[in-house]
Amino acid sequence: MSRTTKPLTYRYVNAVRFTLGLSISHMAELLGVSRQTVHNWKRGGKIKDPDIIRERLAVLLRVSAAERWRTKGADLETSAQRMVKLLALLGKQS
Repeated sequence: MSRTTKPLTYRYVNAVRFTLGLSISHMAELLGVSRQTVHNWKRGGKIKDPDIIRERLAVLLRVSAAERWRTKGADLETSAQRMVKLLALLGKQS
């Protein structure tokens, strides 16, 4: 029995971005796309290479879950501070 994958949508990408507390610019950098590309998705543009984006989102979610990302007081951090922490955590994953 084959399993079909749901199409990747901006709504899902944005939900992950919101969960991580990142700006659109920081999320775009982590996904390896431009800020403009994310804005195009927001306006209904097609997500090219959805499997690559989906895998990058999965990595971000695994790292954030392993580190209990939404800990008390974390919401007081800026997107830039959270980006620095995520990049450090992703470096540990390599």
